[in-house]
Amino acid sequence: MKKKIILIIIAVIVVIAVILGVSSNMNGAPLASPYTKVALRKDFSERFIKTVNSGSGQTTPLGTLGASGEVGANVVVYIYYSCLDYQQGHINQKQFNQIMNNLKPAVDNLTQQYQSNLAIVKKNSVIQVKNPGGECYVETNTDGTQQWNTVNFINIQQMMYDSLNQMYQTQDTQKIYNLVLQYAVYLERATFYLNENDQYGLNMINTDTFKPEWLLNNTAYSLDSVQQLYK
Repeated sequence: MKKKIILIIIAVIVVIAVILGVSSNMNGAPLASPYTKVALRKDFSERFIKTVNSGSGQTTPLGTLGASGEVGANVVVYIYYSCLDYQQGHINQKQFNQIMNNLKPAVDNLTQQYQSNLAIVKKNSVIQVKNPGGECYVETNTDGTQQWNTVNFINIQQMMYDSLNQMYQTQDTQKIYNLVLQYAVYLERATFYLNENDQYGLNMINTDTFKPEWLLNNTAYSLDSVQQLYK
């Protein structure tokens, strides 16, 4: 009799633990990465947009455009970790969809800023620059000094934003993950295009040879600083 009671108690404890575990995972995703947990916050975009927009008036259109891919990468980081957590079963499809919805206003805001600055930059003529070498978009400052960005460096920003917005044309997490990898590839290739329009060996930077640092080390803001927005 005593043995039966013990077994019943153990069974009840196991059932309660399972129920609590499932409930906890559904609500807070305790096993998920800190980045996924932040992405589950409904105020993600509100805080992110406020931070990005607060500094948007401190640089020129060409400067803003040149940094656009790296700023977008700060959002893609959250999609990346959410994909990994979904693959590992730490979040479910409903939670993943909620994350994508939470990030959508930030994506839309960054896309609008990108397009606005691109329109301004493309009004300027492309000129040939000996050093670094190749065609560049150029802005002349009020003091007569100039700043430039190579044509391919600017063009690859468009490829990044195309990939980012394509993530919202599907709910297939694998397709979204593949687009995240493609974004990271463009991000890493852009580090070469900054100084030259043409570089050898860029074909070695592709989704098959993906390295997390292509995304995580090429963001405009440090990962910790963005996480701190949600403390």
